[in-house]
Amino acid sequence: MNVAAVKTRFDFQAAVANMLDGIGAHPSHAPDAQPLDYQLWTRAGLLSLHPFDT
Repeated sequence: MNVAAVKTRFDFQAAVANMLDGIGAHPSHAPDAQPLDYQLWTRAGLLSLHPFDT
């Protein structure tokens, strides 16, 4: 019995959004924000997060 390997594509955008939501970050509402631009309030102030998939 030979089981064919199933290739799945990793969804980077969904994985990043899930991780950032998990640490309490929220999507940026800036007028020029990209889909993965998030913000997180820290003790030092607002941290802007701009992950890239490259």
